[in-house]
Amino acid sequence: MLLSEDTRSVSNVSLFVVSADKTLLPAKIQEKLGDRPIIELNLKLDGQKTLWQNDSAPVTISIPYEPTEEELKNSEHITVWDIDGQGNVIPVTSGRYDPKTGIVTFTTTHFSQYSVAYVNKSFNDLGKVPWAKKQIEVLTAKGIINGTSDNQFSPFDKITRGDYIALLVRTLGLSAEFGSNFMDVKPTDYYYKEIGIAKETGIALGSENNTFNPNGYISRQ
Repeated sequence: MLLSEDTRSVSNVSLFVVSADKTLLPAKIQEKLGDRPIIELNLKLDGQKTLWQNDSAPVTISIPYEPTEEELKNSEHITVWDIDGQGNVIPVTSGRYDPKTGIVTFTTTHFSQYSVAYVNKSFNDLGKVPWAKKQIEVLTAKGIINGTSDNQFSPFDKITRGDYIALLVRTLGLSAEFGSNFMDVKPTDYYYKEIGIAKETGIALGSENNTFNPNGYISRQ
């Protein structure tokens, strides 16, 4: 988890998992969270709180959780939110609930505040794709995929190679440090990190001239 230069002169390393104070969060977030648990992960080096992030060392966190009767009917919609220092909510795509153990589990590569959440989001244009409706709603709840607007998913639109790889990496919850990317993937592209991870882990090989063609469409196969 820690680089040698971070701990060269450190004699004591402490990890803290504590209940976070919900009253310090924005009112809208407090309302959405209700009485669901929220925890704070901290790292201290010689008693000094230290920011921690390491894409090469994912940490697995497990939180006991007792869902409501309504939540149990759609337990795939139980997920995890990362609440940053400004009170912004970032979905943790790996968050999931296991009905057999009563545990919510997720992986993270940085320490922050994390809360169990329940998201039941749908779109108005899923009636013609009933075979995909449930999967789309679950992927949306996890923060893996978004609609083309707040109420539209556009299930018949084509999907690009860049979008597909971004969704795949988020679904698998992959993280990795990478030093280079494909020549036609820019740092300003929203899928830059995901494609870089896919290249580093060998999922995406690209063409012989180190291009990926992220705007090309992917076929059904």
